[in-house]
Amino acid sequence: MAKGIARIAESKNPKTRYAIGGGAKMFMFLRNVLSDSLLDRLMWRVSQSGKLG
Repeated sequence: MAKGIARIAESKNPKTRYAIGGGAKMFMFLRNVLSDSLLDRLMWRVSQSGKLG
């Protein structure tokens, strides 16, 4: 994971989101289905609940 973060930090044009860590693939799928604002709200709710599913 650290190598991925280092590569992102050194990128000239970083993306908004990257798939790194647990549950990332699910969120990348949702990113393709939901708008940015809906995905942000979902991620906020998950972070507030303390669980990922």
